[in-house]
Amino acid sequence: MTRIIGTPTELQPVTPDDLPAVLRLLEAAWRAGQFDAAPTPERLDAVLAADRACAGVLRDADRITGFVSLGPLGLAGPPSTEAVFADIVAADAALQQPLTDWAAATTARLHGGRKIRTLRGGTFPAPPGFTEARRLLRMDCVLTGPHPQPIHPDLEVADYADLIHPDPTWVGAINDSLADQWGGYQSWTVRRWQARLPEVSGGIQLIASRRGGVAGVLLGNTGLRDDGGAQPVGFIEVVGTRPGYRRQGVAEYLVRCALARFQTQQIPRVVLFADGGSSTRASEIYGRCGFRHAFTYKVWERAVHG
Repeated sequence: MTRIIGTPTELQPVTPDDLPAVLRLLEAAWRAGQFDAAPTPERLDAVLAADRACAGVLRDADRITGFVSLGPLGLAGPPSTEAVFADIVAADAALQQPLTDWAAATTARLHGGRKIRTLRGGTFPAPPGFTEARRLLRMDCVLTGPHPQPIHPDLEVADYADLIHPDPTWVGAINDSLADQWGGYQSWTVRRWQARLPEVSGGIQLIASRRGGVAGVLLGNTGLRDDGGAQPVGFIEVVGTRPGYRRQGVAEYLVRCALARFQTQQIPRVVLFADGGSSTRASEIYGRCGFRHAFTYKVWERAVHG
């Protein structure tokens, strides 16, 4: 399933039989505040199956006491072009160090020396040797009460499914909107979007236009999140405004349109993540739409030399 490269003797490869125990370890980490929600089996599978991913576990007799994964995807956070993601989870704080050391050594060997990045809840202890680089804010909006109807006379909003030539237009708009975001934005391609489309079919995909020009995009979906809140949950994954249309109410209008659609679907709660250091002050926009701060992730990084 995954591979171990240059593994210390106490770290062993993850096998399919290990996954239930790993998920229990991840759920315990969520309850301790490392994650904002218990990572799902689907997300764990995606992390382990990603290109050049590797992972290992620590065992105490028949019990798994530690887990580490390394690759282009993490259990939390978007993919990055400038860092390798590591998730380091241990039943005991004393076990963090060997897992972290393995992640650094493997990054140097497998990826030629890059930054390692990991996300942890703001009150959870820092991983050994890492420094804080950023904060991500989870924001929730409760939809059980009335919400104002979106109004913006200068904008037209269309659903992705209604676009005449959807893929290039959609992908280009996402990339233009998000290319300057912090963290090493991984550009979409039409091929990548088409591979992703089955996962988001039935969700909310909106594109805003002004006088024929694409102004912004929004991508959302629905599902279940093991975070203690109302279910099912609407999740807004992407909100982006193209540079020439910023500070003109485009993002706020798209979010309000998405909330109206989620409410029509009788979704009780919507979740999104905002960059806590963004110059666009996105969290203020979401606050005007009814979102409230629910959880803080600290983004931790460690430089690795090959």
